Amino acid sequence: MADCERLNVCPFFAGSMQNMPRVAEMMKKRYCLEDKTACARYMLASAGIAVPKDLFPHDLDRARMLLCKS
Repeated sequence: MADCERLNVCPFFAGSMQNMPRVAEMMKKRYCLEDKTACARYMLASAGIAVPKDLFPHDLDRARMLLCKS
């Protein structure tokens, strides 16, 4: 699968994960480089819904809730 086209503009890794570089790299590999469709942030952005700054890529339940509200 292709890398996420939002990787370079996603504010999550620039802000939320600065103090945890190992975890950030693991999450980037999983969600940005392997399967962007599994990313909660990608899910919302693709649907045209504003992505909360504090939404973690693995927070699918919260993303689904926000999708249902829109």
